[in-house]
Amino acid sequence: MVVKIADGICEVSGIRNPKTGAIVRINNKYNAIILSFNQSTCFCGVLDDCSLVKAGMPAKYYGKVAGIIPNFQHLGGIFDPVGNAISKFSIKKSKISEKSLIYLPRYRFFEKKAPGIIKRGPIKEPLVTGISIIDSIIPIGKGQRQLILGDRQTGKSSLAFDIILNQRNNNKWKSLDSLGNSRVFSIYVAIGQKKATTARFIHLLKKFNALWYTIVILTSPADSATMQYLAPYTGTTFGEFFRDNGLHALVILDDLSKHAVAYRQMALILRKPPGREAYPGDVFYAHARLLERASKISKKYNYGSLTSLPIIETLDCDVAAYIPTNVISITDGQIFLDARLFRRGVKPAINSGISVSRVGSNAQLKCLKSVSKGLKKELTYFRDVLEGSSPEDELGFTSTYQKGELLSSIFSQKNGQPTSPSFQIIFLNFLNSDVLSTEDTLNANEFKILFAKLFQFSKFCAFAEIIEKQQFQKNKLLLKLLVNYFKPLN
Repeated sequence: MVVKIADGICEVSGIRNPKTGAIVRINNKYNAIILSFNQSTCFCGVLDDCSLVKAGMPAKYYGKVAGIIPNFQHLGGIFDPVGNAISKFSIKKSKISEKSLIYLPRYRFFEKKAPGIIKRGPIKEPLVTGISIIDSIIPIGKGQRQLILGDRQTGKSSLAFDIILNQRNNNKWKSLDSLGNSRVFSIYVAIGQKKATTARFIHLLKKFNALWYTIVILTSPADSATMQYLAPYTGTTFGEFFRDNGLHALVILDDLSKHAVAYRQMALILRKPPGREAYPGDVFYAHARLLERASKISKKYNYGSLTSLPIIETLDCDVAAYIPTNVISITDGQIFLDARLFRRGVKPAINSGISVSRVGSNAQLKCLKSVSKGLKKELTYFRDVLEGSSPEDELGFTSTYQKGELLSSIFSQKNGQPTSPSFQIIFLNFLNSDVLSTEDTLNANEFKILFAKLFQFSKFCAFAEIIEKQQFQKNKLLLKLLVNYFKPLN
């Protein structure tokens, strides 16, 4: 029976042999999940409308642990953390037959132990994001946990959208892109996000035809703290279904700072002793057991992968706060979006000095690795000189400034326009071979736009006709590039 209820947490008495994470049925209508218990009562988080649950209602305990049955039918849908469909768009049918799966759709618990060291394999396959600065100097591998952090309104969700959008192009390119890059299914988890923000995000997914391989787990600020706390575990459970069947999955958790706030609210209601900034002492463990489930499985165990990209919101670029430092110590690297660069007009506003990938070039295409060597050091030094944090070398400042401006123009990228590795490799090769001289920065910006249009054509033999139509001969830089590089490819 429900003894009392407050802020979505109800106290239930009369339950024998309870389990943490098990489901309790209240009044045969509403579901709740056991969060903690003592000798006499259980504290349960309500998974339905909290206003409908009243004290004195009967409660039954069946011993069933909370979970979901993930399958390919969830692709293209929007769900709450317990698997109830919020909306479903018309999507393409999956080309993967469930008869060929190793593990057929079955009931999976939200809470699951992470794979052991025996099942894990080395992270060597690149997760191509389509963002030039990330693929070049901060590469992400399949099975990696890479943190995205930055202040409010600096482009964190836009960065996540571009990464999801780029997975649409998998299997489209038949050259360099096909190396170690097969289809990646995406799961986007919105934790306590405004409904207008998530609606805009879903609209863009549908507009760019990226919803058919994506699952959206949605919670809003109006949802209870229990639902917000459960959302990232549900998204990871979906990802584990693809990973265990030898496929590749990407989970984006937007964002874990709101998840920590929801967990703090639950912990204070449950009378757990508060620690630093009133967060419970086990908030680190809550995030660690979630992110450790992201892994690359060895070839002996199906060779699948689950990549996790948690997002953290910082305050005034403070990466040394409690929650950011906790998640940084768990993940395999971080991508820091600097508000100062964003205000300066640099997009994506990635601070190359603080951003790092601990997997490094092990999960990078060899061709891209060879042409991007040393670029991070040059870009970081250029931005440090602009901010005045590094001493200026009077003799080499002019060349450093021009080279830095050229790098910034190359790595600048608009939202919704991911680039392929082939495009990045060829363009960076231009830079390293000094064809793009530092004196032609403005000319190089023009060339990048024209070259992107040129590169959309699949056959190099059509370049002659395109050149005539666009009248590239008037541009000396473009003519030099075409003569030096496009002729051998014909």
